[in-house]
Amino acid sequence: MNAKTTRREFVSAGLAGAAATVASPWLVPASAFGANDRIVIGGIGVGNQGSGNMRGLKNSCSIAAIADVYLPRAEAFAKSVGAKHVYQDYRKLLEHDDIDAVVVCTPHHWHALCCIHAAQAGKDIFCEKPLSNSILEGRRIVEAHAYFSFASASRNAYTSASASAKRSRTGLPASAARSVPPRQATGASSRSP
Repeated sequence: MNAKTTRREFVSAGLAGAAATVASPWLVPASAFGANDRIVIGGIGVGNQGSGNMRGLKNSCSIAAIADVYLPRAEAFAKSVGAKHVYQDYRKLLEHDDIDAVVVCTPHHWHALCCIHAAQAGKDIFCEKPLSNSILEGRRIVEAHAYFSFASASRNAYTSASASAKRSRTGLPASAARSVPPRQATGASSRSP
């Protein structure tokens, strides 16, 4: 065996190693990476739209739990995507500490309440449109997310950093504005056009 390596052999071996390093994320399945590299999600409402959304996320996320008012549909869907927990009440799903985010695909009149509860539980939220049925509901969702996003600071550094950098309507830093009660709905505007 020749102990002397030529320049050509050295360069070709180096290029092969570099190519293997660059190609490894595409050759190794995502499930082989650590548990912290995958987002764990829960599905709230898995009818036609909800099941389609969850199936689309199945390859890039881990689905931990499913909640749907129609329990046979939830159980069948959970079995098809490998979710371990099935609930009829979505609030049970929100109690899981290992779930990072929820996908809300309920009837429209349930969107706001599910999103507010998810924000209170410290979850990131993907919600089908419309997010709310009224401006007041939309404001309550934003207020809940702004108030409770500090609890999920370790999970979502961008949300907590941007929330703390913003100023509230009172001019106080966002952390100090928590003590300010939310604005009450006043109905129609009294301003003339």
